[in-house]
Amino acid sequence: MKTHRTKLAVALVMTMAVAAAAQPGKAGGKPGGRPELVEKVRERVRMMRMWKLTELLQLDEATAAKLFPLLKQWDDKMDPLQKELAGLRKQLKQSAQLDDKTIIVLIDKLVAGQQKMHLLHQQRIAELRKVLSPKQQARLIIVMGKVDRAIQRTVRQAIQGKGGGGKKVNLDVGDDDDDE
Repeated sequence: MKTHRTKLAVALVMTMAVAAAAQPGKAGGKPGGRPELVEKVRERVRMMRMWKLTELLQLDEATAAKLFPLLKQWDDKMDPLQKELAGLRKQLKQSAQLDDKTIIVLIDKLVAGQQKMHLLHQQRIAELRKVLSPKQQARLIIVMGKVDRAIQRTVRQAIQGKGGGGKKVNLDVGDDDDDE
């Protein structure tokens, strides 16, 4: 019964988070509706992450109500950098057409961005730990990277047209002991 109430509370928190995220002007204006699809998939996957983390961390209502808005804030901070890094990787794939100087500049930007992303991950974990018990913190450290990669994979597949729009989202992070 308690689990059912917690899941209902998480559903309420997810609804509020999605409503807060659905600000006008963020969907983008590119033809073909692709940005809207990506945003729709991203929000769906984030909801699935909330469900998965609720289950994996055995969150109660109060903790879930604190944790998920923090995750949303960190997603908003990290998304632009993730997009920038993806763009740099895409440019580097074209390295056969680029001169050495351009390649070096792209690599330097990519390395700097990766360092910044690593710092953001550390800051995010430090902030999330403030609302979790020590056991939940330990579990978060083990599963968060796996959950994040599952989200990135699903969004990438949707962008590439390999599903995601109306298909089931797979956030199976396994329960193995490997860490990242």
